Amino acid sequence: MGYGNKLNYLWALVFFAIQFVALAYSIMVSRDVFGGNVEEEGGIVVATYLLYSAFGGVFMLFNFLSCFTNTPLSVKFMLMLLASISFMSFLYIEYAAKDFGRALIYPAIPVYIFMFYYLLSKAAPGVFIMNTWLYVVILIAASVVFLRIYYDVTWSKDNAVVQEGYYSLFILPWILANRNKLVRYVGIILIGAVVFFSAKRGGFVAYLGAVFVYFFIQNVFLEKRFRVVYIMLLPVLLVGVAGLAYYINIRTGSFISDRFDAIETSGGGGRFDIWRDLLSMYWNSDTVQKLFGKGFRATSFDSSLGLSAHNDYIETLYCYGFIGFIFIVGFLLSLCRTALKLIKVRSYYASSFAAALFMFIVLTNVSIVFYMPCYTLYIFAYFGSVYGAIQNGYCVIGDFGNSAFGRDVPDAHRF
Repeated sequence: MGYGNKLNYLWALVFFAIQFVALAYSIMVSRDVFGGNVEEEGGIVVATYLLYSAFGGVFMLFNFLSCFTNTPLSVKFMLMLLASISFMSFLYIEYAAKDFGRALIYPAIPVYIFMFYYLLSKAAPGVFIMNTWLYVVILIAASVVFLRIYYDVTWSKDNAVVQEGYYSLFILPWILANRNKLVRYVGIILIGAVVFFSAKRGGFVAYLGAVFVYFFIQNVFLEKRFRVVYIMLLPVLLVGVAGLAYYINIRTGSFISDRFDAIETSGGGGRFDIWRDLLSMYWNSDTVQKLFGKGFRATSFDSSLGLSAHNDYIETLYCYGFIGFIFIVGFLLSLCRTALKLIKVRSYYASSFAAALFMFIVLTNVSIVFYMPCYTLYIFAYFGSVYGAIQNGYCVIGDFGNSAFGRDVPDAHRF
């Protein structure tokens, strides 16, 4: 291992330490530091966000040329989104100094994290494998955070919704990418329990769908073992899971099923009203605002309910205009293209990537993913790492009989 590789491993470990400390701090307070009783502008939150941005930004500067060499489509869209966010922030420079800083940094954090892990994995292939184990530690810490907060919330309030289950949920792709079968299965069960008891409807749907996609891709397209048996047994497994969920739901006072029953009467937790309100205001805005948006968190300021859009595409369209919207949709489409190509070459990571993509599609439509980096940094780190591994040929050397691309991947940019 050369000096360059050793330095890359050090970068990865330091960034891991920052994430772990942030989660450890959450355990010591009565509510999540990123979304509960601790002020958003206070202490650990600002320090963590600044460190994420600093690490990503500095690493991009150190590897500036690598950002634009044989670049995959997803990376191009991420870089264009970063440029768009930065431009919009300066366009609305009438913000107070504090708000301007947040407008410049907060929405760009997913881009910095994606690029950091992309460049890191591209330069040192072994970092990807190391991270699949480091995120096992993060999952344990995230589960402890959830248990602590779940206990505190349910102690004072029955039938509480604990959004901190998203910490564990967004680590799922890393667990599915781990090469140890016991780690994968235990991780799937642990994350499932956390998501179920968090009572987050979108999270529960994303989890079940992602696990289904993972096993379907793994068995039908990659390993190609027992295809017919697997497809025949799938309905039985789904009924069994549904039965277990129903039993747990009854034992916990039917709160989970009541949450799903409320979708029709509450309009998806008020989402439909928010979407209709924001889209109406967008279409009634002038041409400049349609193109460039209204700035950071404009949805919360303008919405009659004072809430974000709970949809990344509407949030981006309203805050960063049609230009920003093109970049975020382009990023999504590039992820879809990569998933299909990884399946085609029968990469070991095709199944975990497809599962992550399913999660991403569901949650970007019912919640905020791009602009809630405290939870979602894990999935952007995963996507970035996969693209970096693709660049050095690691992810596209099929583990199931197809290694047509070889070590040097001449068309890696097409991913």
